[in-house]
Formats: sequence, C-alpha cells, structure tokens
Amino acid sequence: MILPVDLLSESSSEEIKSLLSQGFVILFENCEAESSEQALKIWRIQKENVTECNHIKTSTSSFILPNLVIIENKGVITASIVAGTNILADFFARFSDLFGGKSSTYIAEIDNIKEQALRELRKKADSLSCNAIINVSIDVDEISGNNKSMLMVTAVGTAVKTCEQ
Repeated sequence: MILPVDLLSESSSEEIKSLLSQGFVILFENCEAESSEQALKIWRIQKENVTECNHIKTSTSSFILPNLVIIENKGVITASIVAGTNILADFFARFSDLFGGKSSTYIAEIDNIKEQALRELRKKADSLSCNAIINVSIDVDEISGNNKSMLMVTAVGTAVKTCEQ
C-alpha cells in the first residue's frame, strides 16, 4: 500500500508517527507535487531509480534489532550471481596455489560477487514490500571446465516485514 502524506500540513508529523507505528516504511522524505496522484507517480519513478535497497535490514539469524518485531513472513528468497574470473587473475592465483598464501585477487572478486548477491536479495525483499531479511546465508562455489573457471555466489534468506515494538 502506498500513501502520500502532505508534509506541509499541520498534522503531517502525527500522520507519519501513526504510519510508522503501524509498520509502514517511509521511502522518500518528500517530493513536490500538485496532487496525491502526481506524488505517487513521482514516488514510483524515484523507487525505480533506487537500486541498492539499503533500507532493507539483513541478519544471519532470526534476530534483527531489539526494537523490531516480525509481523509477516513472506518466505524464502534467493539470489545467485555467476561471474567469470579474468585470465590474469587466474594466472596469479595459480602462483598462490603453488607457493601458498592467500590470493587477494580471488578474495576481492568473491567479496564483490557477495555484495552483488546481497544487493539482489535486498531487491527481491523490497519487491515483496518487506523491510528485512533474516537467516541470511551465502554460499560460494567454483564452476570450472575447459580451463575456465567461474565463481557462483548464492545468497538465501527469509523476507519479512517488521515494525517497531
């Protein structure tokens, strides 16, 4: 449900407090519009331009924050990212394999793919109108064949709606 609030009205502060207490999420602080319909149109455009979904909280357990209570469980969501490693990185990583030590090139690539997978997971939660993901886990696999290797990262979690207690 999307509700526009006239921030210039005298009752806007109470309206926002009431909406927050009911579990609504304030996505954008304001926009200039002549009507509620125009405000909703602007909001939809703004929402399409938001790609990070940083307002979605994530947790590796079923606990999010002490003041948040889960009010609805939307089920398990997954996001998988498959990315090829570049040939030069593979070449230098082989030296690390032969002589020991960490391959900082692979570690950086895996971290990058993990962030992409978490970003996709947050987008899926957002599309379900959820504001948190619990029990998040990340699995990293190598897919190889024909002297080529790719990394696959899968992020899994449960999309939930929360509200402040």
